[in-house]
Amino acid sequence: MLNVTPSNLMQEVRSAEIARDDILKESSELWDEYAAGHGKSNSGKAIAENHPYQYVSTHLPNLVYSNPRVNVTTTMPISQKETAVAMRAGLNQWVRDVNLANFLNHTAMDFFFDYGIVLATLEDRPGYHGHSEDVPMTVNVSMITPNQFIIDPACNKAEEARFMGHEIFYDKDDLVDISKEKPELGWNHEMLTLAVTSEREADAATSTKGGTPPRNQVKVFEIWVPEYTLSEGELPDSWKKASDEDEEEGEEDGQDGQGNPVDPAKAEYDTPSRAQGYHGTIFTILEYQSHDESKQQAYARQPQPYFGPPWGPYTIFGCHIVNKQPFPYSPLQATKKQADHFNKISLAMAADTAAYKKFILATGQDEADKIKNVKNGDVEVFPEFDPGSIGDFEVGGITDQQLRQHSVAADRLDRNSGLSATQRGAPAAGVTATAESIAAGSSDARTSWHKHRFTMATSELLKTVSWHFYYADEIRFPLGQESLKSIREESRKLLTQDGMNPIEAEQLVNSVELEPIFEGGDRELPGSLASWYSLGLEIDPYSMEKTDEALTQKRSLEILKTMSEIIPIMLQTPQYDWAGFIDSTIGQSNNMPNLSQYFPSNNGMEDQMSSAMINDQGSSSNPVDGQLRSQMAGAQDNANLMGQAATG
Repeated sequence: MLNVTPSNLMQEVRSAEIARDDILKESSELWDEYAAGHGKSNSGKAIAENHPYQYVSTHLPNLVYSNPRVNVTTTMPISQKETAVAMRAGLNQWVRDVNLANFLNHTAMDFFFDYGIVLATLEDRPGYHGHSEDVPMTVNVSMITPNQFIIDPACNKAEEARFMGHEIFYDKDDLVDISKEKPELGWNHEMLTLAVTSEREADAATSTKGGTPPRNQVKVFEIWVPEYTLSEGELPDSWKKASDEDEEEGEEDGQDGQGNPVDPAKAEYDTPSRAQGYHGTIFTILEYQSHDESKQQAYARQPQPYFGPPWGPYTIFGCHIVNKQPFPYSPLQATKKQADHFNKISLAMAADTAAYKKFILATGQDEADKIKNVKNGDVEVFPEFDPGSIGDFEVGGITDQQLRQHSVAADRLDRNSGLSATQRGAPAAGVTATAESIAAGSSDARTSWHKHRFTMATSELLKTVSWHFYYADEIRFPLGQESLKSIREESRKLLTQDGMNPIEAEQLVNSVELEPIFEGGDRELPGSLASWYSLGLEIDPYSMEKTDEALTQKRSLEILKTMSEIIPIMLQTPQYDWAGFIDSTIGQSNNMPNLSQYFPSNNGMEDQMSSAMINDQGSSSNPVDGQLRSQMAGAQDNANLMGQAATG
């Protein structure tokens, strides 16, 4: 078991900071090059080729350009089909609510330069304070910069880390007030009162770049230790319940629910367990606790049980894997040496270009004056002209050798960075379209790994969010119009899979008015295999990246051709679930999730059928009978996580 005493945890933190800073020592130069001359990022380093900017501006739109679309499946397609539909609607609405694409843009920058860190926590839903005591909650995501994140440096990979954490700066006065006014939160009032402000205050006060005045802040580390579970005696006061504050029905003072005597001095505790969703413990320590050494052996806050997924609150966005190291390797770090070499050659060429001079040398003063003052088109008379007395000379400038070196260095850097001439907007002269296509294919193969790793990390983040959606009873939020369309479509698919005619299924889902509300919470049946772990989550292909205009045009023409071929077949066979087939195959592959809306609906195809066939199916002005409406009442359960929709 990891030694979690405050003094030992601080030693672990210092060791993790040293390992982290060693990894990040080159990335600060990369950031300076990227933002050369922009505010405090300017280090004064001379650059001729801004490779980081070129790399980011080329690859960022292809990495994350719009909000991801999430698809949720289940290995329990009967007992959990409504849960999967609701989880999908909830996740996609949450992605829109927080505008995840904008957040991922910032994370992608760390992904290119270092590695991105995202923290997911349960927080009160904004805008509900003061309206009700029962404040709904949601999942909040925040970006942790790499130089604020710490991880066990002794582990071989992040999944094996014995601790993770991050640093936070708090206003000391605010923490002191909170610790006094809300003691149930577990903050150590005495320690915070004596706490020494962070050394960042001195740096800010003497800084020539900002001149920020001291803010009287303290530096706090929050450390998640997954292997440590608090025992009954270690539980914080927020878990402690006096017997007279939680009386059960039939319980009297001094007795429990069965009439047995209870020691009034003994408190009762809810002990956290993995079965309840608690995985590990959050420890909080101060960087500078006090000038008094005797005060250095306490936590800044009582250790808190961590409610969250087993892999913890952090998601690491890393590109390349390094063996026996928890720190990922970024693409810009991998090419930094080559970029520096290329930059030196470019700087040398720039210096030689600045030193370039072209002049005329004459042996006589009269010739020199005439040459100096002569204008274009003038005729000058030289009585005794000697061609050997006048010469045209050049000094400095770029040599052919430098041009060849520059070309070789540029090709090597572009090749290893996955940048082709076409991607940079300047196709190489004299290169055939076939050769350029081969080069672009090689570049795509190299950069596709970056897309894969970033998409996988985004999926891990959404898995963390979905875990909270599944197990946190306090989560509640409206799903909105887009989610309503999705729920109707998924309900129609489920009814069709259950054997209902697609035409009747579409009429049924459109006839019921819904105002869906997503409600989280674990309602697993005892002995059932259905749980969060039986759900599968994936991001729809092409949903995050920028679509190429030429490719979009090509796909549009292909879709028009497909429509002309498939619509006659749809009209002849309206009993099949054509909308589901179109959206899940053609629509998904072309990044058009609602493509079926451009095809005839089942209602539209019904108009093509003969009236006799309609009568045979029992169609009338109101084809939805009591049995179908009963089925739709079950389909409404898709509006929330465990089958409790709010209908309007």
